[in-house]
Amino acid sequence: VMSTAHMTAGDSEILSILGEEDYSAVFKRDTGFLVKLTDGLLASDTPLSPYLLKIFEWGKAAGYQGIEFDCDADQVPLFTTFNW
Repeated sequence: VMSTAHMTAGDSEILSILGEEDYSAVFKRDTGFLVKLTDGLLASDTPLSPYLLKIFEWGKAAGYQGIEFDCDADQVPLFTTFNW
C-alpha cells in the first residue's frame, strides 16, 4: 500500500475513468485505487504519467500482481510525490 500522493492529479482522473469500465484492471475506492498490474497499463501508449508508470514497472519487476494506492497510506521515499 502506498500513498496516492505518488500519482499526479491527471493520473487520478485517468484511473477513475478506467475504474468505471467493465472488467477493468483498476478498482476505484473512496480513498484511492486498487490497480492490477497488467501489460495494458504498462504499455508505452498509456496516458499515465511516467512517475506512475515507474511505480507500476517497479511493482511488476518485484513480482507484485497489483498495487493499492490510498490517501491515508505512507509515502515511499523511492518515488516522487505530488500535492494536489
